[in-house]
Amino acid sequence: MRLSSRGGRTWIGVDGIGSGHNTVLMAVIRTDRAASLSADTAAEIRAWMGRLSVRQSELARRLGETDQWLSMRLRGNTPIDLDELSRIADALGVLVKDLLPSRAMSRVTPDASGDTVR
Repeated sequence: MRLSSRGGRTWIGVDGIGSGHNTVLMAVIRTDRAASLSADTAAEIRAWMGRLSVRQSELARRLGETDQWLSMRLRGNTPIDLDELSRIADALGVLVKDLLPSRAMSRVTPDASGDTVR
């Protein structure tokens, strides 16, 4: 396992070796805050879809997008931008803030010593 930083993001790499000379596993996990915020937002969207009994295909239709377009965002493969989030909220009939994870609603500020306080 190795840890590296690049472009302000931290990456964790895991290598595995199978039988013989073949490498069988290479997993890289993005741990930057923006990626996890987008993934958490996608989870909130999926939760609202469940609460409202809206299928992915129906939401995609309301958005005028393909199932694949929506799936890429709901699985976290493509980050959700603010314009898309607004369109998704409108299509579900909820407020944009309802689709944000609770941690996105908290304010983090540094105190005089540079430590963060909530």
